[in-house]
Amino acid sequence: MQNPIHNVCDNPICVRAHPDPAISHIWPSTQADNLRRMAAKGRGGGRQRWWIRPWSGLARHERAERSRALAAAVRDGWDEARVRAVLMQIDPAQTALFP
Repeated sequence: MQNPIHNVCDNPICVRAHPDPAISHIWPSTQADNLRRMAAKGRGGGRQRWWIRPWSGLARHERAERSRALAAAVRDGWDEARVRAVLMQIDPAQTALFP
């Protein structure tokens, strides 16, 4: 059985799927291949490492909100600027380093 695999950006909320494999970030794969990739990257259990999965520090509702924002950003087609704005969003409560 084939499962989708994020082979380019490796971002779980990536939605850049395209029939042309030169453009698509999502490729078909088997569960065994996915598990091998997971193990090779040190994922799938144990202590979370923030530098590998920076989005894992978000609460569930924040991840859901971010996923909805990403889906809305690509609803009318791929728009790199809108996707980048969602993925690089900074907390408005965060103070600026250089005001």
